[in-house]
Amino acid sequence: MKHKLIHTSNRLLVVDDSKVKEGDFVFNRISREVYIFVENYVPYEKKIIAQLPLNNSLILKGVDLLPLSFMPPALVKYKYTEEDLRKAIDMAQEQERVKYTEDYRHTFNANEIIQSLSQPMMPTHFQIDTKVNCDGNNNNGCFLDSCGHYCGCVTPKTITNSQGQTVWVGKYIFPE
Repeated sequence: MKHKLIHTSNRLLVVDDSKVKEGDFVFNRISREVYIFVENYVPYEKKIIAQLPLNNSLILKGVDLLPLSFMPPALVKYKYTEEDLRKAIDMAQEQERVKYTEDYRHTFNANEIIQSLSQPMMPTHFQIDTKVNCDGNNNNGCFLDSCGHYCGCVTPKTITNSQGQTVWVGKYIFPE
């Protein structure tokens, strides 16, 4: 199963459309905030089903973990995104505003702008490995469809780490 990753400053997230209940962690797609759901569900709140804390962020208790380390494919050059370009343009425009208003705020030089954009390539998706839990006796709703595919019994592969937390097994997918 392939899941799109949401990038925030503190973590990578996987969300889904499953029913949100009190105490679940949710991601607000409008404010881009993560918080515990209390009541009054709104459609732009999505249940967080997996996470990878970044920058020494705390782990969201009860939410599965994504594997801790990832490396971009070898020999892939960093590609600037549209967001990166907008940031560089904004920084350059701020530089010009400061120059003409004789404001004494910090200005950015070319190296600072480039450094702010030179971040490691981040994955866009996570491909979770799956396993078939079928004993062939149609238990637990497991059956073969007319094409020979297992239905109702494919589950994500996970492991339990030394802290007792569930960690997804799979691979990160990077932009090409």
